[in-house]
Amino acid sequence: MSDFGVVKIMGEETDVNMHVPVPPHREGGTAFPSPHDIPAGHHSKPSIDCAGEETRELAYGLLRVLNDDDEAVGEWNPELTPDELRTALEHMVRIRAYDDRMMMMQRQGRLSFYMKCLGEEAVSVGAAMAMENRDIVVPSYRQQGLLFVRGRSLVDMISHCITNSNDNVKGRQMPVHYSWKEGNFVSISSPVGTQFPQAVGAAMAFAYRGEDSIACTWLGEGTSAQGDFHYGLNFASVYQAPCVLVVVNNQWAISTHRNLAHGGPSFAARGIPYNVASIRVMVKICWLFMPRTNGLRTGSSRPWTHAFGNVPLSWDSHSSSDDPSIYRPGEGTKIWAPWETPLIGSKHTSLRGVSGMMLDMKRCKLNAKRNHCGIQGSRNSWYSQRRAIPPLLRHCLRMSTKRSLGICWNNGAGGDLMAQMNIIQAVNSALHNMFERDETVVSFGEDAGFYGGVFRCTSGLQEKFGKHRSFDTPLAEGGIMGIAIGMGMNGLRPVAEIQFADYIFPGFDQITNELAKLRYRSGGEYSAPVTIRTPCGGGIKGGHYHSQSPEAYFTHTPGLKVVICSNPYDAKGLLISSIECNDPVIFFEPKRLYNGPFDGDHTAAMVKWDSHPKGEVLRITTTSHWARQRLSEQARKSPFSVMEPWCMSQLLRQKTVVSMLKSSICEL
Repeated sequence: MSDFGVVKIMGEETDVNMHVPVPPHREGGTAFPSPHDIPAGHHSKPSIDCAGEETRELAYGLLRVLNDDDEAVGEWNPELTPDELRTALEHMVRIRAYDDRMMMMQRQGRLSFYMKCLGEEAVSVGAAMAMENRDIVVPSYRQQGLLFVRGRSLVDMISHCITNSNDNVKGRQMPVHYSWKEGNFVSISSPVGTQFPQAVGAAMAFAYRGEDSIACTWLGEGTSAQGDFHYGLNFASVYQAPCVLVVVNNQWAISTHRNLAHGGPSFAARGIPYNVASIRVMVKICWLFMPRTNGLRTGSSRPWTHAFGNVPLSWDSHSSSDDPSIYRPGEGTKIWAPWETPLIGSKHTSLRGVSGMMLDMKRCKLNAKRNHCGIQGSRNSWYSQRRAIPPLLRHCLRMSTKRSLGICWNNGAGGDLMAQMNIIQAVNSALHNMFERDETVVSFGEDAGFYGGVFRCTSGLQEKFGKHRSFDTPLAEGGIMGIAIGMGMNGLRPVAEIQFADYIFPGFDQITNELAKLRYRSGGEYSAPVTIRTPCGGGIKGGHYHSQSPEAYFTHTPGLKVVICSNPYDAKGLLISSIECNDPVIFFEPKRLYNGPFDGDHTAAMVKWDSHPKGEVLRITTTSHWARQRLSEQARKSPFSVMEPWCMSQLLRQKTVVSMLKSSICEL
């Protein structure tokens, strides 16, 4: 008989055999594993170019560098100076004092929400001290230490949390969702996990330009159940991107225990099947990043994922909104005390070889509370035009391109001087033109590299410009969108192809929650000039999974430009304008018109309509191949006008409303 016993299902008694894991520590227990059961300095250090399988022992075991006397021993000893250790500890104490101050302000009603990083200070501080400021960090919401180490003003951080007029994200994010372009700190997003493939894309942009910078990202163990986690690992492995992927094992995702996020013994071990070198370490070893990041800069392009066996959030709540005493063990802090960052207890504080550390720690706490962690700064921030509300739609779109959007270089008359072509050829010609003109333009997608796409739209790009600019991807639309965002916010102009619009939905979250909102949520600091190409509609006898027209889903998303064409001339001009646009564009290509004739190096305005007037009785607003069909009908009979919006997401909110006030509209 199972643990569930005999229960009634649909009126019948049934012996339930379904397994549902139960958190092991709700009723007390011991830490797994106990750090004192693992000898310090036991593990050797593999080469930076090692394969994932060579780190199996490090991933399934636990790397311990400090012995019971807090001495760093073994090959992993980074041999840091006392000054470096003091600096790290000072940053961690300041973070703790800052968190306490912010939580106090939240309880006083001055903040709507707050999330502390109690017990996790070493994770972000160690990473930040190991990296350089030119490295991009794509954080989750407990990496305040990155901002402290990189020198972010505490007044600016507090201004964001209390949403005053100095908030650089203009009050559009919840507290602790920081953004700082100057410090290469990417705007934090509430949807968890989406940052993993984005960081890989940012790292790929570094590799593309031949730079020795790296990208680093974090997520909690609960988030590792998300598909984006696996997209990130797989794309990092396939393209050997110079990045560090960190899983912070908090033990709890609010009330969800880690054994519901992963059935195995180690989160770090999940990198092994992807051939990503992986390591599981104790949270106290905040400086382990240093030898690994330095190695990534010396010629290795193999990604490393670091999974920290971190202190559980039993030290405090998930956020200011929940009560951990309801779902976590009362003995939790005692169980996990040996894993704590070196801020509690005299033994952990008095690291050997650092004379006067206790005295320095006391001074640091005083300085942190009196000067550095915002008592005066919080007052200045609070009384600085608090709760000023910016214009709602500012930074939603930039509304410009590198060239003036909407200006045609040729008048589009075509004539005898222009070659005749179909839409496939027009799209291909536009891509070739942009590749020749702008080296930051890259193209990728399923079968879009060597093969040239299933419709041959990218044919010849890889052969002419190289596989680093036109390449194939794994069959993972969510991953494709994720790396496109990362590339876009790190200086490239990616053109991502989704093979059929019917299969764009696995990337829907990345498109609508991440790509469309990046400029807005960062207060205009970040943007991603990403163009998404995808064939849509029917006309090829493709059935219901190769004939869908999902453009309406995206026209309801602020921050996206949705473009659709009805002839080759428009296709080429609009695609060039889309790639040059500094905002994300989804470029729909009607399959029915693919083989349907035009050339010339030109753009087409995405903020105007193509109007074909004839009669005054009826005005028809339509797009895609329907525009061609209605024009054909117009030439033969009834006195009606045809209006074709090129950029649906822009003009269906303006022109259509005006037209409805003047005349009836029939959408076909």
